Amino acid sequence: MHNRFEWLPQRDGSVDYKSAQGKRGPVLPANAERYLLATELPSELWTHITTFLHDDDRFDMRVLNRAFYFGFYQTRTSHDSRNQVNAERALALASKGRKFRNVTHLTLEDGDFPTHFNPDPRCPCCSDPQCYCRLSDTPKSVKCCMEAGYHVGLNTGFPRLSSIRAEAPRLLPAFGRSPGITRITVLYKSSMAECTVERFPNLTFLSGPYLSIVQPHPKLEVLRAEGMDEGEAMSVADLWKVGKTHFPNLRRIEAAYDGRSSALMAGPSLAVQCLHVMKLRSEGIKIVHEDIHRPPPEHAGLKDWWSQSWIVRFFQDEVKEDDRPKEPEQPGILPARFFC
Repeated sequence: MHNRFEWLPQRDGSVDYKSAQGKRGPVLPANAERYLLATELPSELWTHITTFLHDDDRFDMRVLNRAFYFGFYQTRTSHDSRNQVNAERALALASKGRKFRNVTHLTLEDGDFPTHFNPDPRCPCCSDPQCYCRLSDTPKSVKCCMEAGYHVGLNTGFPRLSSIRAEAPRLLPAFGRSPGITRITVLYKSSMAECTVERFPNLTFLSGPYLSIVQPHPKLEVLRAEGMDEGEAMSVADLWKVGKTHFPNLRRIEAAYDGRSSALMAGPSLAVQCLHVMKLRSEGIKIVHEDIHRPPPEHAGLKDWWSQSWIVRFFQDEVKEDDRPKEPEQPGILPARFFC
């Protein structure tokens, strides 16, 4: 490990560390000058150096001294920070009593929690009593309705946890009542049904796939749709519930670029969507389209843009540009902004 970090003092065979443990003073290796330089630095500086390391390196180096040990467990993360902790490792340490006091965000994946079989009544496979998933000798890896069990380390090991991102289905049952969680991002429609007010009473931001059924929540302020997922799509009645009646604090709906055009075609009829947009605007809810001026690859023709131009203008209240590069305009074809 020291070969990866040449600025650390090297241990070599010039010193018998075991026989010198009872002696006073530091045990000096052959490169004593570099060793003294390392020991003269304050521990606060060494702890600050750990903030520039990857989480795997911080974990490996926590055994060097107290400064590195403290730096590993004082890791600071947020939902938009570049360096995140390894959730599976952090959860295993939290179950042993360790605390990550400054971790405010966790990205959860399949395999981070122990799971058990819990058949979903909406699953076409497990709704059958003769389903192979119900057999005791069926491996967990092939069962389709595996659900994460409650994990006590989530509440004890992460006292400041406020944001989670679930990249696999049926992970949120691992949380008990979690009043500290205010931001949730899920990638599957089935996970949207698990974002209940009983489990997350102070949720203010929720992001999930387009056409997902959203559970009513009194404190939700921002609802974001991004991506598409195969599963139970919302009906007209479910769409009509999105409003001030079931979401009294809702003030903003964000429509991401990814999946927006597909949702427009696969969702309820265009007339129903237009009426719903009018209803949201009358209630003071702002609709924000992300990167509306970038031509979608599946609709690059001029005729398609003309047929969707008035729809684009109708559905947007605000345009939120992202940092993706714009596609070059083809000569001889009017740019998309001509119609928008």
